[in-house]
Amino acid sequence: MVVNTTNVRLSSSIDVSIVYILFVLSVLISFLLSFFIIISIIFTKTFLSPINILIYNTCITTFFYLIMSILKISAFYNGFVLSDSWCQIQAYLSYVCLDLMMYSYVIQAISRLFFTIFYQYQYLLNYKCHLILIICQIFLSFLIPLPSIITEDIQFLPLKMCVIPMKNLFEILYLHTLSYFTPFIVVASIYIVILRRGIQSSMKFHRSGHQIRRDVELLRTILIVFTIFIFSALPSVVYIALSIQNLSTSNAFYIFAAAASPISTVFEKLSIIILNKDIRKMTKNRWRKLCYILRLNSNRIQPFTLSKNCY
Repeated sequence: MVVNTTNVRLSSSIDVSIVYILFVLSVLISFLLSFFIIISIIFTKTFLSPINILIYNTCITTFFYLIMSILKISAFYNGFVLSDSWCQIQAYLSYVCLDLMMYSYVIQAISRLFFTIFYQYQYLLNYKCHLILIICQIFLSFLIPLPSIITEDIQFLPLKMCVIPMKNLFEILYLHTLSYFTPFIVVASIYIVILRRGIQSSMKFHRSGHQIRRDVELLRTILIVFTIFIFSALPSVVYIALSIQNLSTSNAFYIFAAAASPISTVFEKLSIIILNKDIRKMTKNRWRKLCYILRLNSNRIQPFTLSKNCY
C-alpha cells in the first residue's frame, strides 16, 4: 500500500484486532512456506536450476517485504513514536521491498519466456543471464521509490503509516503504476504470449499428453498470478478512490489495504509448492516418509491399527 490515511473514521478495536491477527497469521504462514521452499532448493542439488534460483530469489525478497510490513503496520497498530527521518527511511525501504517482490515475478516470467520460446539461444538459459535479471530487478527496485526519500513529503503522524500522504496524488499514482500495474501487465503479457504460442503449436502439430498438461499448468499459473496481483492492489485502489471522493473509511479497512499484499504471499507460496513439479514431488515424498514413521510408531503402541490417510 502506498497511501496514507486522511479520512479514516474510528472503528471498534475488535475489527482492527481481527485484521491485525489475520495479518500476523498470514505473515507467519508465508515465512514458514518460504523457508520450506528455500530449504528444499538449497539442500536438493537437482533443484538448482535457473528457474528455481529465481523462485529462491522471490522467497528471499518475500522475507524482506514481510519484515518491513510488520514494522509498518505494527507502528500504526501499537502507536510507536518515530522521527520524520526514520519514517522516511522506513517508507522507502517498504517500497523497495515491495518492488523487489513484484519484479521477482517479472523476471520469473521472463525466464519462462526464454525457456519456452527463445530456447535456441543458449546464453539466455544459463545462470549468468539469470543473475543479470536479478541485478536488474534489484536496481529497478531501489530506483523506483527514490522520490519518497528525496522529498520530505513523508512525515510521522500518530495513527498514520509511514507512506505517501493522499495530497501527493501524482506520486501515489506513480508508485502504484510502477509497483503494481507495470509488473502485472508485463507478467500477464508474457504468460499470454507463452500460452498463445502453445495453443498455436497444438493446432499445427499433434501434441502429447505431457505437453497438454504443461499448457494447463501454465494456464493455472496465469490465473494464480492474476489473482495475486488483483488481491494485492485492489484494496489500495479502492482506498484511493474513496479518499479522492472524501469518503471516510475505517481503521480496519485501512490496515487491510496495507496487509493485502503480505496476505497474498501465502497464496503465492502455496502455488509454488503445488505447481513446481520438483518441490511438489519432494513434498509428497517427505509427507509419505513422515506418514511411514508415524505409522511405525502407531504400530508399536497399537499393533492392529494402520494409518490410511497417507496415500
